[in-house]
Amino acid sequence: MTNLLPESDTMMLFWTAVIALATIAYVVTSVRLLNINASTLKLTKSMFEATNRPFIAIGPIASHASGRSTRPELVFVHAKNVGNLPAKKIVAKINVLINKSNPQSSQFPCDEVILFPTTIEVFTVTFDNPDTMSAAFNSRLPIDVHVSVDYESVDQKKFTTNCHYHYNYTIEGFRIVDATWA
Repeated sequence: MTNLLPESDTMMLFWTAVIALATIAYVVTSVRLLNINASTLKLTKSMFEATNRPFIAIGPIASHASGRSTRPELVFVHAKNVGNLPAKKIVAKINVLINKSNPQSSQFPCDEVILFPTTIEVFTVTFDNPDTMSAAFNSRLPIDVHVSVDYESVDQKKFTTNCHYHYNYTIEGFRIVDATWA
C-alpha cells in the first residue's frame, strides 16, 4: 500500500486536528467559565443589595389603657430602620382588631415619613371611643394588631414589612404571631 499523502502532509493534518480539538476544548471551557462568572456576579449583586438597603422592623407594640375616659387610650407601634440605607416614603397601615371587630380609630403620623438607619418612628393609634382598650382588657377580649409598612430605598426600590401581633394576657403584652418582608 502506498501512502496517498506525503509524510509531512500527514503530520500537518495530525497537528491540525490536535489544534482543532484543543481549540474546541478551550471554547467549551471558556463558555463554562463565563457562565460561572455570570452566576457569581448575579449572586454578588443580590448579596450587595440585601445588605445595602433599608429594612424596617416592627416592634415592640405597646398599649396605654387609662381606665378613665379623661385620658386617651392609645396603641403604639415602633418602626425601626435596621438597614444600612435610609428608607423614604414610609406609609404604615395599622389595623387593630378587638374580638375580630375593627373599632373606629385614627393614626398619627398618617403621612409619609423618612427613617435613617438606626432611627425609630412611633406610630400612634387613637380610638374614637376613649374606653376601647380598657373595655377590651377588662373583658379579656382577643386583641390583634396587623401592621403593614410600605417604603422605598433611595433608588426607588419598593419594600414591605407585614407583622401580626396578638395580646397575651399572661405576660400582659403583645407577642408577634407572624412577620413577612418583601
